[in-house]
Amino acid sequence: MAKIESVKDLPRWFSLVKYEASARFNAVEWYRQLLERQSLFIEALDSREPNSLLPDWYPGAVGDLRESPLELPESINDVEVKRLAVSSLRAYDLRITAFEEMHRLGRDNSSGVDYHVLFDRSWQTKISVLTPGSNAKQPVVVVDLGATDSTLKAAFAVWLAEARRAQPASAPSRSKPNWRRWARYGLLPYIDLWIWSIETGNHIPDRVMSAAITTYDAGEANLRKTVVPLAKDLLLDLSALQALAAMEGVQNSSANSESFEG
Repeated sequence: MAKIESVKDLPRWFSLVKYEASARFNAVEWYRQLLERQSLFIEALDSREPNSLLPDWYPGAVGDLRESPLELPESINDVEVKRLAVSSLRAYDLRITAFEEMHRLGRDNSSGVDYHVLFDRSWQTKISVLTPGSNAKQPVVVVDLGATDSTLKAAFAVWLAEARRAQPASAPSRSKPNWRRWARYGLLPYIDLWIWSIETGNHIPDRVMSAAITTYDAGEANLRKTVVPLAKDLLLDLSALQALAAMEGVQNSSANSESFEG
């Protein structure tokens, strides 16, 4: 393990210049960047457990990211980002959830997905599914379009209040992501160095991290108050950012359509 006493002791691949274009990111671009890092973060954490190893794909993926931290693989660029926060349940959602559940149970999936793993309890059990960017399953909402809009809004308000009460106390913040500040905070450099420190076992003191991730060094206190909790919340759950990115996509499509029609 290297002794990290100053910025000059950080790995050679790290350079703030590589992150400059993040200042021009929109919500969709932030979502995709963080989605890629979320998977690397989870694998790095898991590898610290006894008898755990990094998967075969990890060295190549993390190496490419560190070489060009804002260039993403096609698999991430193709990830769906226009899924609105209220949308219809699809067979795709059930398939992905069943696949992940089989993996959790240690079930072989070579012969296909067994949907029975989703209904191993009472038929009254509420269904929830996995969505990209979230480690927690999301509840499925059935909308009766035969009801009036006012009735639907009132019913959704009741359902939402109950769902929030049932939410674990450890759930991440649901405040609106203020992604326009993230480049200035040095969010991506912080996350990439954090993943490296987990992966290698090196400790980067807050004073070094603060000096490394921005050109102006906001200090240790600001790092602990702002960047650290923000990074933790985002790597735990990207669903709030995904919802914002989806709305941004809808609004941009609507604006382009109006411009074309005019």
